[in-house]
Formats: sequence, structure tokens, C-alpha cells
Amino acid sequence: MAAFQTIPPRKPNARRKGFTLAELMISIGVLGIGLTMVASLFPLGLHENQDCVRYALANTITENGLAIVKAFPAASINSLIGTSTVLVPLFDETNVSNRLAAAWLHFPTAVGAAEYKRGFLAMVRKVNDDNNSATDEGHQIVIVAWEKTGPVTNQVKPIRITYTVDPNDALNITASGDLFAGSPLIDEQTGMFSMIVSANDGRTTCTLDRLLRPKGATGAGWVIAETAGADKVPISPAMAPPRVVRVNLKQ
Repeated sequence: MAAFQTIPPRKPNARRKGFTLAELMISIGVLGIGLTMVASLFPLGLHENQDCVRYALANTITENGLAIVKAFPAASINSLIGTSTVLVPLFDETNVSNRLAAAWLHFPTAVGAAEYKRGFLAMVRKVNDDNNSATDEGHQIVIVAWEKTGPVTNQVKPIRITYTVDPNDALNITASGDLFAGSPLIDEQTGMFSMIVSANDGRTTCTLDRLLRPKGATGAGWVIAETAGADKVPISPAMAPPRVVRVNLKQ
């Protein structure tokens, strides 16, 4: 009788490796979460880039405006503002002297009127720290760069307001009206400013980003507005915080 040969069982090949379905699903899930997190950074990065471009352009506009104002002799500036030691408008779209063409307020100045979407306005006051009118202590100049949010036919100008600081919170103020989110509030006595973070629907109360006056104090200042006829656009056209300098203008 023939002997039967027993065949040993086949051993699994140690070199044959792979992933189970569970491992594959977990890997796909982790990869999806990672890609989602990376993709969420793109809008934030784009927004930050837009802000950087906006601030860089605003800085160029304010430097250009400051150079234009400093080109005027002190006598010419004084003939426009008198002896005022409080901040007053010097040049804006509704207040242009015959000494300065309106085109010089816009940026760039070479474009046609249909492209006047950006520009600057200037305010100034005589410095009189020692309360002696005979002493020439120079001028304080405030330059604000703006970009219209509406049609180019709108006009950008400073509007004077009076305000009262909340007795419980120095960052909240109540004003006579015309508070615009995004506008600086520039104190007319000192030239100090604070940016308006938000304003209520009636534009009579707002929150500031920094202390301007102590709790309960009253004051007066300027906000930057964009007007369309008798109406005012609710968002300020100010591009960035203003540039405030103290200079001795040439005689």
C-alpha cells in the first residue's frame, strides 16, 4: 500500500503587508481634517494682506498730503485759519482754498475725475502751550487718508461734534450725532485721536479703541464722514488712523 505524504500547512508570507479598511478610513479622516484647517487659513491670510495693502496705501497718501501742506508758508496757513489754537479744517473736498486745486487732494492726482476714490483731508491748529500769543510754537497738522465707499460724486469732509464720556466707561461716549464706525474721533483741543470701533443706529453713542478723555468729561472734536447730498454714508471712508505731526512751517 502506497504511503501518503503529508503536506505541511502553508505559512503566511511575512513580506505581504497592507492596510485594513479601518486604518484606511482613519487616515482619510485625519487627512481631511488637516486639509480643512489649512484651507481655513486662506481667507484670513487674504484679509490680512488686503489690510496691509490698505495701510501701506494710506501711509503713502498721508505722506503726500503732509508734504503738500508743509509746502505752504506759515503766513498762508495763518491767513486761512487765523489764530485758532483749536483744530480746524484746512483742506477737504468741501473746503478748498484758491491756493490749492481740488485735484491735489486726490490720489493719484493725475487721474480723471471719475477715478477720485481716494485722497486726503488736512486739519491744523496753532500750538500755544505757553499761552503767549507772541511766541511762535509752530503748528499741529492732522492728515487723514480716505477711500470713498460710494460713488465718486460723494464728498468727504470732517464734521464737528460735541461729546460726553460715559461716567462708568471711558471708552464709551455719547455725542450730538454723526458718529461713524471706522472714523477717527480727533479732539480739537489736543489733536489726540481714538478710532470709533462701533456706533449705534442713531449714530449718537459709540465705543472707542482707546482713552481720549477721562470718565464723565466733555469735549469737542472731528469725525470723518462721506456725504451723498443731504445723506451721510454710515461707514466712515477713513482708511487708517490719522497722521498727527507738529511742525514749524517755513515763513
